[in-house]
Amino acid sequence: MRYAGIVSAERIAGRSGVGAVMGSKRLKAISVDGTRALELAHEEKFKAYTKGLRQRFREHPVMGEKLRRYGTMGIVNTTNARGILPTRNFQRGHHPDGTKLSGEYLEGHGLVGVKSSCVHCPVACGRDVEVEGKGRVKGPEYETAALLGTNLDITDLAFGDAAAVSVAIKDIAHRRGLGNDLAEGVKRLSEKYGGAEFAMHVKGLELSAYDPRGSYAQGVEYATTNRGGCHVQGASMYMESTGPLTINPHSLHLKAELPVVQQNLACAINSMVMCIFTTYGVIPAAVHRMNPKSLRYRIIATLFEHSGPLYRWIMGLKAFPLLWFEKWLTFATGRTYSSGHLQEIGERIFNLERIYNLREGFTAKDDTLPPRILNEPLFAHQTAGHPLHLLLPRYYELRGWDASGVPTRKTLARLKVRT
Repeated sequence: MRYAGIVSAERIAGRSGVGAVMGSKRLKAISVDGTRALELAHEEKFKAYTKGLRQRFREHPVMGEKLRRYGTMGIVNTTNARGILPTRNFQRGHHPDGTKLSGEYLEGHGLVGVKSSCVHCPVACGRDVEVEGKGRVKGPEYETAALLGTNLDITDLAFGDAAAVSVAIKDIAHRRGLGNDLAEGVKRLSEKYGGAEFAMHVKGLELSAYDPRGSYAQGVEYATTNRGGCHVQGASMYMESTGPLTINPHSLHLKAELPVVQQNLACAINSMVMCIFTTYGVIPAAVHRMNPKSLRYRIIATLFEHSGPLYRWIMGLKAFPLLWFEKWLTFATGRTYSSGHLQEIGERIFNLERIYNLREGFTAKDDTLPPRILNEPLFAHQTAGHPLHLLLPRYYELRGWDASGVPTRKTLARLKVRT
């Protein structure tokens, strides 16, 4: 099964077929053991800062309140209200019964407990649910609720037949009947049976549950992210259309700059083996509590939307550590890390991934979105879909790539990348 995941208890590395890679190597599991203590340059500062930060996370409106109370399904009502919740294979962005899959609804209809799935996590975003005939089990996450829920027109956790989907999943796992073709992924399935115009993938990886026609920066991120249609390689949608400070998702302003900065940051954070949810705490609690209809909110959002060059300059400053990612690295290594350092590290990683993809045969033609997303309007004011053709050249320019999407020698030299 090409998109098999790596499973550890109830947590799964479930994207891009890493489990299939292990299977192809006949590798069943990886076990790690050791006795060497972790050496920190400033151990006491690291521990003291981490202790205070844990409390800060507990008091944060998203990490300590919404995520802790509703889990990731707490975002269902937000995406549904903003018209970007995938519905009937991305034909629509709103489902009339979408709230039945929300964390708020689940809290009063089946949620039996809260369980932290990650060691020492102060957020504890995992949910447990009671399922008839199964008992207490791990509850669904947002991506599950959206892509196996509203996207299949299923809101009762039948277009939508929940029982049939359950059977299909087992057939995929055992490669039985049509499940044998479904196990190849939507790209190969559409190439065999037709339907490429509504096969929702980028570079062979199926889209995440945020419709980019209502989040233009997220669309650029999907199209250019090195592993395909994935939202956690930048999560531009949070800074654009689903977070506490949203900008006009249909404007072209900041829609090329935002993915570059976010992708770089995600590469750096992922290389630190940290949860991407820690980035939610970047936006102060005061912003979360602002009235979106207030003049102050509108002024701040407008200034951010038009801050392209200034935003990139600020994020690229190599000065002193400000956010926890930078301070943790500084305390752990004894070297100073700032936002600019993380941007450079992430940019280097992203370009290394890019030239690997180019070597394997990917080209600028693969930096695209599904035909349905590009051609079919989702909102009343739209005459077409996502304006990727207007944003991709600017993105390439900001990346230091040529018109064919290839990193220039100057860019690779600046990043000290050898090819």
